[in-house]
Amino acid sequence: MEITANEIKTKGISAIDGIFMGGDDAVITVKGKKKFVIIPIEKYNKIRELELELAVREVKDDIATGRSYTGVKKHLKKVANV
Repeated sequence: MEITANEIKTKGISAIDGIFMGGDDAVITVKGKKKFVIIPIEKYNKIRELELELAVREVKDDIATGRSYTGVKKHLKKVANV
């Protein structure tokens, strides 16, 4: 569903509440262009959880394949060469 910034300006939070009665996401348009997305907090929390799980997996993979440094000297040497 789409909602204009002007609708939010005139109707306030009630404009947004109406969107979530069906559990949908909403795209806010500004001057006819899609600008923002509003999602229910539960969905946002799930997305953040998945992002963090992916980050942990990537770090574990880096450690397992030797793409990590545990010493400060090695890390500084690597950073200096970038």
